[in-house]
Amino acid sequence: MAAVSDLDLELERGCLVGMIGPNGAGKTTVFNLITGVYKPTAGTIEFEGRSLRGLKTPQIARLGISRTFQNIRLFKSLTVYRTLQAAIHYQAGYGLFGATIQGPKFLRCEKQIDNVIIEALEFFGLRDIMDEHALSLPYGMQRRVELVRAMICRPRLVLLDEPAAGMNQSEKNQLMNLIRRAREFYRCGILLIEHDMSVVMGICERIAVLDYGIKIAEGSPREIQNNPAVLEAYLGERIEN
Repeated sequence: MAAVSDLDLELERGCLVGMIGPNGAGKTTVFNLITGVYKPTAGTIEFEGRSLRGLKTPQIARLGISRTFQNIRLFKSLTVYRTLQAAIHYQAGYGLFGATIQGPKFLRCEKQIDNVIIEALEFFGLRDIMDEHALSLPYGMQRRVELVRAMICRPRLVLLDEPAAGMNQSEKNQLMNLIRRAREFYRCGILLIEHDMSVVMGICERIAVLDYGIKIAEGSPREIQNNPAVLEAYLGERIEN
């Protein structure tokens, strides 16, 4: 049985799209296929006209696609600032030799990186805790750091895997506002997986629904809420009109 089959999904530039479905529907598998963690056995995956098949995860990231994960993956020993620095440093542009001699180009690039990090910290409301260890923060703040790390390299597409998992309602409301603002600030598209329907319906402009690896519906939040196939997939029984 295929984990994902016959999935046709097109994301427009600057989109904010949700992907939902029962547990085991294949949602995270889609993310893993897009980012090169899994290799597709059939079909095509294209980003801005370029095929992603055969590319490794770092290559795909450099093309402008970033992601978060269901489980928090922050470095144990790094502060919030260093966590963001580690995410953006591949764009430094001075190479190993430049880092060794630390000449004018190195200093100029390091200053530019620092400016980008400070800008992101201020935008996401993390400037006051930039020197704290990321994993020492409350859970909701750790999720926020993950979101910043995914955004800071200014990707053109961000994949958010259950960003609201484990949050209370107040934290979810803050997250929804932050995602909206981040999309506008960084001018990126966002595809998110989320089980909390209040989050999905609250921020997504379009929603795709998977069931057993197959897309069974796609449309606006209102259309999805009233779709009999979606209700059947979630409730396990046929819904009569």
